[in-house]
Amino acid sequence: MAGNRWSFGSDGRERQGEGETATDPFHVPRHTMTDASQDEQLPPITSLSSAQRRVLGTMIEKALTVPESYPMTLKALTTGCNQKSSRHPITNYQEADVEETVGELRELGLAAVVHTESGRTERFRHYVRRRFSSLSEPQVAILGELLLRGRQSVGDSGFCPGATAQTPTTLPGA
Repeated sequence: MAGNRWSFGSDGRERQGEGETATDPFHVPRHTMTDASQDEQLPPITSLSSAQRRVLGTMIEKALTVPESYPMTLKALTTGCNQKSSRHPITNYQEADVEETVGELRELGLAAVVHTESGRTERFRHYVRRRFSSLSEPQVAILGELLLRGRQSVGDSGFCPGATAQTPTTLPGA
């Protein structure tokens, strides 16, 4: 799977261009969060609001399905949240709503801002694998679908029944 080339500047921010690269949509850089220090205690996550679930699910989905346009601009993230296919319920978030929700996810350590070399616009990415390191990539993908579509009966998801048998029923550390 081809992906963008991202480097890490002297200020510790992720930048598009030359340098240390990340082609895996789940790549977790060692020193790139522009939010609070990694050493800071993050609050426990016991539940997410419907807006937080939608925004996080959209970031997970787009990291997998369109890695060339990930991390996402606020406009792209808002459009993804409001898309009408594979979403339940259908929403109509404004950019201000999504921006506020991304801020909440950043406080939980689930999202971060990424600055590109051009610096024209901020981009956002998820850090689910950083926050819950015990989750595998397939588990994160299933989590993304559930965040976007809600509970699924056995025949409703696009996954084979055996694939969900290994998925934890609760988030690690919750």
